[in-house]
Amino acid sequence: MPIEPEKYAARALTAFWLAAASVLAVPASAQQSASAPATEQSSAQRQQYSEDARRDLRDWQERMRALSDRAGAETDRFSADAQQGLYVAWGNLRIAWQKLRVAEGPAWIEARDAYDNARERMRETWQRFKSES
Repeated sequence: MPIEPEKYAARALTAFWLAAASVLAVPASAQQSASAPATEQSSAQRQQYSEDARRDLRDWQERMRALSDRAGAETDRFSADAQQGLYVAWGNLRIAWQKLRVAEGPAWIEARDAYDNARERMRETWQRFKSES
């Protein structure tokens, strides 16, 4: 007996809506686990870290913009390797920030560590770059 696409689609859609309604019908208190306070604290800590990282990224962005504004007249003072190293470190920091923004659960911890490493590499590269100027 052939499957009629219209009936199959209607049944699938009905099953989807019933499942969604049953999830929404569960009270929020029943959805929380016994470790809710730890999750909330963790969430608050993550939020604070993310805000600090956002401010840090803005500071670096301002430094890079100021350097870019000056670079036109001062490009010959910096070696090509130093410039490339700085722009690579800056790109890596931005990528790490993007990953941190979207990470959830255990992946967030890895993203935080990656951001910390990228931030440290950016700081070190900036110091080397500035020592050439």
